[in-house]
Amino acid sequence: MKSALNQTDNNPQALRSLIHSQQQTITSQHLEIQSQSERIEQLEQQLDWFKRQVFGRKSERIVLPGQGELFEAAAPEDFPPAQEHTEQISYARRKPKRNPLPKDLPRERIELDVEAGEKVCPCCAGERRRIDEELTEELAFQPAKFWVREYVRFKYACPRCEEVGCWAHARRYFEKAAKLHKRAGRAHVALSHIRALFMIERELKDLSEQQRFWCRRQRALPRLRAFKAWLDEQRAAVSTKSAFGEAVTYTLNQWGALVEYVNHGMLEISNNTAENAIRPLAVGRKNWLHIGSQRGGKAAAIIFSLMATCKQNRVNPWQWLAHVLEKLPTTAEADYPALLPFHFRDKFPL
Repeated sequence: MKSALNQTDNNPQALRSLIHSQQQTITSQHLEIQSQSERIEQLEQQLDWFKRQVFGRKSERIVLPGQGELFEAAAPEDFPPAQEHTEQISYARRKPKRNPLPKDLPRERIELDVEAGEKVCPCCAGERRRIDEELTEELAFQPAKFWVREYVRFKYACPRCEEVGCWAHARRYFEKAAKLHKRAGRAHVALSHIRALFMIERELKDLSEQQRFWCRRQRALPRLRAFKAWLDEQRAAVSTKSAFGEAVTYTLNQWGALVEYVNHGMLEISNNTAENAIRPLAVGRKNWLHIGSQRGGKAAAIIFSLMATCKQNRVNPWQWLAHVLEKLPTTAEADYPALLPFHFRDKFPL
């Protein structure tokens, strides 16, 4: 630096160039210091946020403004913006599974029964009987004492309807076996029997329950008996480990439930209608991720039920909902049933 100054003693232009160069260096260093200071401040803020998430109280967690919910005003806990990155995983992850609670701990059984109204079958108004129970274990604690609290939820089903089977399920087993063979075989014969049963149902779909009952007894029942005799012959001739053998075994094991529909005109040959109705909800769970709260879940259940009712009654849901929202403010609560979708089949046809 001193030698550079000595060289510019008698050269003003060189001196100005040196001063300009030094000013640029100082400016560049200043900008670099400012950038590093901002980066340090950003990292300190992120570190403080993670400390509060790990060690702080939940009430201290920050909720970003504008974060809405699908069905509920209350917002869940938020997280800092995630930086985009790409990660390639070449191994399979195992879903963690909680180990069962020790068997030697004492148990406290808490029974959670359904309401009396839910014990009545909606199809035939018969009384449902208890068929199973669902057990959830929770580890409870008192000072110097542990025990297992068991929550038992009883399951009920109508004894007259619980054995109703689904021919669509049985058909899938034979379809799987048929796809494994390039040429037509015994699986295709079974499918032809099942196809005939579904063709009968398509011809009876517009009849009354009583008419369907008698037509099924006259047309479907003889075909079912012939199919059953053929299946009994096949079971003795095939391996139960083959795809066709599995199909035969499943169908014969479920035979009592599969033929129950011919004894009731109101029952369907398969539960495809019910499965198609709930399929959008299963897809929706992946799209919506969360409801928000128990209150939000109840609101969602009501909306889903109303939309399914519109679909079942061939009512345009958009037109019906717009009409209901317009009429609700001036409608007495006692008159709410008159706004249900099935009253608008002719006004808002789908």
